[in-house]
Amino acid sequence: MLHIHAQPLWHDEATIVGNAQALTALRDLISEALSKGKGDGGFTVSDGDGYQLTVKLRPALFGDPMWDNCRLPYTDPIARPPYEGMEP
Repeated sequence: MLHIHAQPLWHDEATIVGNAQALTALRDLISEALSKGKGDGGFTVSDGDGYQLTVKLRPALFGDPMWDNCRLPYTDPIARPPYEGMEP
């Protein structure tokens, strides 16, 4: 089981909570993304619902157009600009 709690607003806390198996799988996805550019895996939350998680490597630095075209991670509507055409 792996729960990923995103930041509702700017400067808010983001949290990842998981059991040992899920955190190990997340670590492996991160390693895969570092070596291959992308890692994909399946996880479950505590209510039994499954989901796919993708970890992507974006080697560009802050201010690079690659980052400028990424959606911001905030979940509160006040912090979300329109995302049409932007990728996660």
